[in-house]
This record gives sequence, C-alpha cells and structure tokens, in this order.
Amino acid sequence: MNEQFLFTFNSTTSEPVNIPLREGGVIFVLGANGVGKSSLMQQLYTQNMNKSKRILAHRKTWFRSNAMEMTAASKKQIEVNMMSSDANIQSRWMDDYYEQRSNLSLFDLIDSENIRARRIATAVDNKDIDTAKALSCNEAPIKTINELLATANIPVKINLGQDDQLFATKNGNDQYSVAELSDGERNALLIATDVLTAKSGLLIIIDEPERHLHRSIVSPLLSSLFQKRADCAFVISTHDVFLPLDNPSSSVLMVRGSTWLGKTITGWDADLITASENISQEIKKDILGAKRNILFIEGEHESLDRQIYQLIYPDVSVIPQGNCVNVERAVEGIKRTEELHWINAFGLIDVDDRTPEQIQKLIEKGIFALSCYSVESLYYHVEIINKIAHRVANTTGENPVNLIDKALATIIHNIYKHKDRLSSR
Repeated sequence: MNEQFLFTFNSTTSEPVNIPLREGGVIFVLGANGVGKSSLMQQLYTQNMNKSKRILAHRKTWFRSNAMEMTAASKKQIEVNMMSSDANIQSRWMDDYYEQRSNLSLFDLIDSENIRARRIATAVDNKDIDTAKALSCNEAPIKTINELLATANIPVKINLGQDDQLFATKNGNDQYSVAELSDGERNALLIATDVLTAKSGLLIIIDEPERHLHRSIVSPLLSSLFQKRADCAFVISTHDVFLPLDNPSSSVLMVRGSTWLGKTITGWDADLITASENISQEIKKDILGAKRNILFIEGEHESLDRQIYQLIYPDVSVIPQGNCVNVERAVEGIKRTEELHWINAFGLIDVDDRTPEQIQKLIEKGIFALSCYSVESLYYHVEIINKIAHRVANTTGENPVNLIDKALATIIHNIYKHKDRLSSR
C-alpha cells in the first residue's frame, strides 16, 4: 500500500476535514490572497514534518557561488534548524534560511551526481561490469534536469565542471556560473533539483511556483516532475487556475476563506474537486476561477454587458458565454453535477421575444430573463437618468431638470430611426 500522508484541518463550522493523500497523488491548493492558503500549507507541513520536503518557490533564490559552500556536517545541522523554523507559524511569511535553501539545493545536486559516479566507478574497479551497467541505467541527475529544462522551454544546459562547480551554457555559447542564471532559469533549476533529489516516499510541498516562472515554463516543468517522481506525493499552493487544468489527473482543494481567533486560523472554508469527478475542462475552468456564486450572461469578455453586471453584482463571478443558448448550457451543466454542491450557478439573458411561459421554464432552470429589452436599457431608464443628472448637477452646479430634458431629447433623437424595430419588441 502506498504511503498515506496526513492532511486534516477544521472547517469553518469546526467539522474535521480529511483530504486523502498518498504517494503518486497531486493536489493543487487554489485560492485568492488572504483566504489562508499559507497557513494551511504550514499546518500540512507540521503534520508530516518528518516525511515531507517544503519548497518555497516564491522566496529569494539567488546564491553567491556555483559550488558547495557547506560541509556534510554543516548541511545536516542546517537541515535540522530549517525543519524547526518551517514548523514555526512565522514561516507563513518569513524565511530565515532563504540563502541556505539555495545552497542546500546545489549541494544535493552535486552530491547526487558524485554518488552516482562513485558507485559506477567502484563497480568497474571491482570488475563487476554488470552492476556498473545497471547503475549507469539510472539517469544522471543533471542529465534529467537538462531534459526537464528543455521540456519547460528553457534553452539552458547545466554541467558539473572542475572543483565541483556547476556551470550553464545557452545555445552552445560559452559556459558561465549557474549563479548568473536569470530569476526564472534559476527557480526552474532549484525546483527541479529539490524534487529530483528528494528521498523516495516524501510529501513534497511547493508554495506558489508561478511567482518567478511564466506558465509556459512552470506548467510543463511540474507535469514532468510529477511523472519523474511518482514515488512521492505533491501539494502545490498556487493562484494559477490553469496549473490544475494542465494536470487533469490531479485534485484541487478550493480554499474560499477562513475563520480567525486572534492571530490564529481556527477553520477553513474549502472544497475538494477530485480527479475522478466527471467535469468538462471548460466548466472546470469556470469553477476554479470563480467564487461561490457564478452568474453566466450573454456577451463577450470585452463587452459592455459584463462590465455592467460586475458593477451590479460585485461579489459574484460574472462569466460571459456569448449567446443565450450557451448561457443555458453552462447553467444546466453546473446543476447536473451534483458533486459541485458549493457552486450556485445562475443565468441572466435578454428577454428578446420570449413568451411568459418560456420565461417561467427558464426560471425553473435558474435562468432569468430581464424585464427590459437588454441590460444596456438601464441607460435609458428614467430613474437612472434622473440619478445621473442629479449627480452631475451636484458636481457642475447645472440645473438637473435641464440635464434630464437634454438627455431625454438626445435619446429620442438617437433611437428614432430604430423606433419600428424596438416597438415591435
């Protein structure tokens, strides 16, 4: 049986929540700023402290040298100190070991490369050629990293040079120290190194890998690392809704909020979407990128409809679907998925030529037709014109009655040529 990791927390109603997590499993923790993701990740680490590895991908990641700057003994002591620091609640926002983390990564990469080489050399010295061949089948860590970097669209190759120094080359040009890599290249190298050199059977916790990496890099990099380290479990905290979409076999923990007692979070409002749930990619994208209430509307993302609805409903995720048919399909698609009980999906469409019977049938589906021709008709509503006229008058000192008369006259002039079509509707 695969290793089971502990991932438990209290809900905002104080009910315990247990998230299943085993080797080979991947869970993305998704949520807006301030909902308690960092605290949840820190709690996850403390629950599995002796069998987890924490990768703070969004911290400072520069390093001074491309060689080992610590001994094996000092490395062990730093790891003990760092484990204690990561268990501290302050690690949610403060990292006392940001520079040591990068040095540890370089040490592990160089050390793993040397261990492989020594084992092969020992087998050859003992004239055990079969063992040497078997050991050589285990891919060198740096070779694997170079393949991952290429997969992640990073044109950099890493190599181990004299005096155990790590160098980089780009497009066949002269080599240079890995300390001179760009932020994105350096972060990709460190994430790949930390994952590939992790012991088997660990829980690997990664905080916001997209901070320094474009999604064209971080998405294929993570996907490749998941495949390479199927012997580990992964939990990734992220703001990027597309990362779980790019990994359809992963689960998603949607964190929507939390309750506090003083400076401590006592519960989280979170829902789990497992990989086994039968949800289309398009609907899943809308759900992951949305809040609890979703309003599907007509129009496009750039259209005036969306802007008006967002002003009217500031606490609802407004998702344009083009036309009324797509609005109906989107709402029905959400409501058919019983597992998504935390999603309230509604639709708002123009009334067009619908009969009262048709409108009632739509209401039963959670889709509502406006009482006016279209949402833009708000601009022609007498009450709206009156309110805007008085607001303008308070600013300019003009007579609001004159402003209202002028607005009405202009509106009538502009719509006169459409009177027959509009009257028929």
